[in-house]
Amino acid sequence: MVGCVAAMVPSSNNPYAKLNEAQYLYEKSNRPLPAEKLIQQAIEILQNDNNQIGLAEAYRQYGFFFRSLSVMSYQDYYMKNGFLDKSASYQTRMEKSLEYFEMAKKIDTENKKFDSVANIYYNIGVDYALMKNMELACRSLDQSLESYNEFIRQNPKGKVEFPPSFSNYEEMIISYKKQSGCK
Repeated sequence: MVGCVAAMVPSSNNPYAKLNEAQYLYEKSNRPLPAEKLIQQAIEILQNDNNQIGLAEAYRQYGFFFRSLSVMSYQDYYMKNGFLDKSASYQTRMEKSLEYFEMAKKIDTENKKFDSVANIYYNIGVDYALMKNMELACRSLDQSLESYNEFIRQNPKGKVEFPPSFSNYEEMIISYKKQSGCK
């Protein structure tokens, strides 16, 4: 099965194309095996190019990958065979998701990309909520809002995407905190 996992996956040396294709594969096509391979290939290219901003995005994508429904639907495969990232297991995939989000956050914080940092903190909060660690989930959501406010302070006309059902980022965070049981 492993030999055929990348069948019908377009080949590219562009790390961003690899990340886009990987995201499509794990979000829309339920094909996590070739998705992980593409993420790892993108990381290797970005590391070799010393492209820190791109590397942060690749780490963020790996964080999303580990918590994806696609990975969950392949539970039996991953329980038996593990991931390409040998430090991950199916049982520790959420911790691995957090680890990759943290690596992305470190790079983006160093580069003052506070819009991305806000998104990463939000997703760290989602991970902690899924892991039932509400104290850290709530703290991460607060940090997301702080990072967003720093982004706006530095970029008064800056825009951050959020679901259209909310009128602003703060409203979204407050809503998610309420759903999560934060005070």
